[in-house]
Amino acid sequence: MIARFNKWIALYNSSIDTSRPKPLSRLRQELREWERTRLEDMSERKNREKKIKDTTTYLASNASQFAALTAQVKARVKVKPRADDREAFGSTNAAVSKPDLVRQLTSPSTYAPSSPMSSRKPPGAPPTVDHNVILISDD
Repeated sequence: MIARFNKWIALYNSSIDTSRPKPLSRLRQELREWERTRLEDMSERKNREKKIKDTTTYLASNASQFAALTAQVKARVKVKPRADDREAFGSTNAAVSKPDLVRQLTSPSTYAPSSPMSSRKPPGAPPTVDHNVILISDD
């Protein structure tokens, strides 16, 4: 009952705040629709909870299925890079090792300046830092 009242207040206040307020009959209709969907959701939730009462039995009876799904996920983790990834890093091998990938990403040819003016530095200037380097850890 409290949730219904709060919903009514929200509907009414939001309608008043608009340039074209909805008539009260429309607000009542929206409130009835909200109640109907809320009750349907509650009954569905109760039905779902009834289906699996004894979780230990359920887990034991489906252990083989869980193991198969876990194996599928573990197999997907060891996916080789896609063709477009290999092309982007200039590799034609089926797989790119992490050290090679880091070398390719940090090589000066990958991030060469676009104009000759941008590469000129005054004598004695400190070396520039490339902030476009992507670090890959073994974690």
